[in-house]
Amino acid sequence: MTDRPAPSATLEKRSYRKRRLLDGLKILPIFATFLFLVPILGSQGAEHRLPSLLAYLFSVWFGLCMLCGVLAAWVSEPTPSQPPGTEH
Repeated sequence: MTDRPAPSATLEKRSYRKRRLLDGLKILPIFATFLFLVPILGSQGAEHRLPSLLAYLFSVWFGLCMLCGVLAAWVSEPTPSQPPGTEH
């Protein structure tokens, strides 16, 4: 028999963070849908607020694009057990 170290009951910190970021990316479309529906749900009889509504929608869209870019950059970093240059 070989002396192997026992598998750890906890996940490596980087691996854990990467999994949580992936969970965040999975929830992001639901969050985005909610943010885009907020003005529709609260805009009963408010036709005069179109410029502010468009500014809100553009801001939400831009913020979501930035958030997706940051999360994608963090997720694409190689883990210590994964050699650089190999990605799945």
